[in-house]
Amino acid sequence: MLKRVTIVVLCFLLTACSAFGFLFERLPWLTRWQFDRMFELTQQQEELVESGAYAMQQWLVDTGFPLLIRHLDEANDLWQHEQYGLAARQLELDITTSLQLFFSAASPYLSAFLLTLNEDNAHHFRAYNEDQQNEWFAYAESENAKQAHRLEKLEDWFGKLDRQQQLLLTKHITLQANELQVRLANNHHWKERLLDAALNKDELQLLNWLNDFSIWWTDDYRQLRANNRLQWHSLLEALLPTLSIKQKQRAAERVGDWIDDLKGVL
Repeated sequence: MLKRVTIVVLCFLLTACSAFGFLFERLPWLTRWQFDRMFELTQQQEELVESGAYAMQQWLVDTGFPLLIRHLDEANDLWQHEQYGLAARQLELDITTSLQLFFSAASPYLSAFLLTLNEDNAHHFRAYNEDQQNEWFAYAESENAKQAHRLEKLEDWFGKLDRQQQLLLTKHITLQANELQVRLANNHHWKERLLDAALNKDELQLLNWLNDFSIWWTDDYRQLRANNRLQWHSLLEALLPTLSIKQKQRAAERVGDWIDDLKGVL
C-alpha cells in the first residue's frame, strides 16, 4: 500500500511535465491529503505525516533525485548506444533500488506514524482498501484487461505499437490461474498483518516490513509475481528488436524529460 502510494505520487509528478516543480513543492500537502483519505487522520497525525514528508522531500533533493538522475543517465546512455535490452534491465533495477533506498530513509517516519494508528483509523483504512481494490486490480479481471493494461504502459513509452508488436504482447502476456483472487487474497493478508502490527505497537515488525514488503506476501502471490516477471521479460526480449527508430527516440526522450524534471527541483 505505502509502496503503491509512493509510486503513484512520484509517477504522477513525473508525468505532469511542466507542473512537476509546482507539485513537488507541495509534496508534504499531497502526502497528508492522501494519508487522510486512507486513514482519516487526527490533527496530531496530520502534523506527524506532514513533518515526515518535509524531511523526505529534503532527502529526495539531497540524495534520492541526484542518485536517480545518475541512474537514468546511465540507462539512457546504454539506450543511445543501442544496448536496448541491457538499458531496459538496468532501468528496472535502478528504479527498484531507488525505491528501496527511499523506504529505508522513510522507515523511521512511517513507522512513527503507523504506531499512532487506532481502531478508528483501522476501520477507515479497511473501508478505503475495500473501495479501492477493484480499481487497483481491474487489469486482472480478464486476459483482455491485462493485455490492454500492458499495452497502455508500453505505448506510454514507445508510442503506438503496430499490429505485429501487439501480437507479440498477446503471445507473451496471459492471465494466470485465479490471478484476481490471488491478488485480492494477498491484499487482505498484508493489510491485516499491517494493522495488527500497528495496533499492537510492534515497531520491529513494522520496520522489518518497511524494509522488505515481501515478508507479508502470500505464497501464491509470490509465485504469481515471479511468473508475471518472467512474462514481462520474455515480452521485452521479443519486442525490443522490433522497435522503429521513432519508437526508440520516443523512449529516449521520455527518460530525458524525467531527467530534466528532476534536475529542475534540485
